[in-house]
Amino acid sequence: MSVTREESEGEIEVMRMGPGHHFGEMGTPTGAPARSKISALIPATVYELTKDDLSPTLQARPEVGRGLCRLLAERQAAG
Repeated sequence: MSVTREESEGEIEVMRMGPGHHFGEMGTPTGAPARSKISALIPATVYELTKDDLSPTLQARPEVGRGLCRLLAERQAAG
């Protein structure tokens, strides 16, 4: 998966992801729209978990939510 973002100089690739990676953690807690586009470079299977799907896990296991917040902070710091 290629993660790209539109910048003043055009679309740039900001990250590549592979098996086991996840995305969308910013929109889940904040409801913010995605700023990036994700494209499959090869055939891929993607699973969607909505906020309603994830909420019971976050309530039962707060460490999962902390991990998502930590990852979000790392990705924001990386630009």
